Amino acid sequence: MEQKIYIDSLSKNLNIINSTYLKKLYDILENHKIVFPKYLNDEILTKTTGIYPIPKSKYIDEYLFNKTKSKSVIYTYIFKINNINCSFKYYFKQKQSALLDKYIMVISYILSLFSVKNVINIHLIELEDKKFFNNKYTALHVNSGFTLYYNSKIDIFVYRKEESVKVLIHELLHSIHLSGTYKNNKKLVNYYNNLYNVNIKTINIDEIYIELWARLLNCFICSKYSENHNYNTFNKYVSIEKKISEIQSYKICNYINNNKNIDINKYTHIVEYYLAVNQLLYNINEFLKYRFSKKKIFYLKDIQSFINFIISHPDYKLHKIRKNSIFNNTFRMSVIEFNLPRR
Repeated sequence: MEQKIYIDSLSKNLNIINSTYLKKLYDILENHKIVFPKYLNDEILTKTTGIYPIPKSKYIDEYLFNKTKSKSVIYTYIFKINNINCSFKYYFKQKQSALLDKYIMVISYILSLFSVKNVINIHLIELEDKKFFNNKYTALHVNSGFTLYYNSKIDIFVYRKEESVKVLIHELLHSIHLSGTYKNNKKLVNYYNNLYNVNIKTINIDEIYIELWARLLNCFICSKYSENHNYNTFNKYVSIEKKISEIQSYKICNYINNNKNIDINKYTHIVEYYLAVNQLLYNINEFLKYRFSKKKIFYLKDIQSFINFIISHPDYKLHKIRKNSIFNNTFRMSVIEFNLPRR
């Protein structure tokens, strides 16, 4: 219900993106043939009990960490997509087949886009705690998942119900190293500090690139399984995400104006997830044009070209909201959610 209220509000006076490259992206994603899972156990779904194995991390607040530690029923799929061996563990009190199908469908689509060799373990629990905005820029108000890398495997943890599909896509893109392992860049730190009048010490380039693609891919998947499956729906969804991004960035910039030269990134990636992605959405046609000029659209192989693109496109838009706006209290990054697939 809340999501529908958000979307209905954002759809009013919505500026639809005019982009030939967005249509080109849609055509590529639409023509992609999904590789469905090859299950590796005789029993496709196994059921056990246990505790959500998420480790302590700066990307999960202590309060949410403790909430994950109650005993759960664990529903497990073990399967293979292309060269990727995957286990998907869903921690819940009772089986919900439609939800399990939804997540498997998302995993199948994303992983079948890429040809990599990996072992990925996905752990998903749906905490009801939402991301509230109260000018506190911490993991409790921002983060919903993270990915851990080991020598021979990768563990993905998604722990909030809100935005769970988009977050799952985001972490899957990390797991296949969509943007390599690029982290800090002093030139980009100085750029954002000057642009937004902040005093951040680091910038994680991976998070900017991957979060943008996660939102675009989430919009496509949501449009693909909507009642109106066509380019216009996809374009509308991306346009809605652009608008909510402008709203959230307005709230952050309003805070920065009253607290100049703060390290807004002290606890988590505020500039990356909100401000930088908002800039890229404002320049989405040029960003996609830049990506289509590369041999591989999705994989970021030339980090310097991406840095140059960001610096050469400093324009962005903020969407001011009223004090009684329904968006005042939410800090979610996206509003488009995957509804259960049609039967």
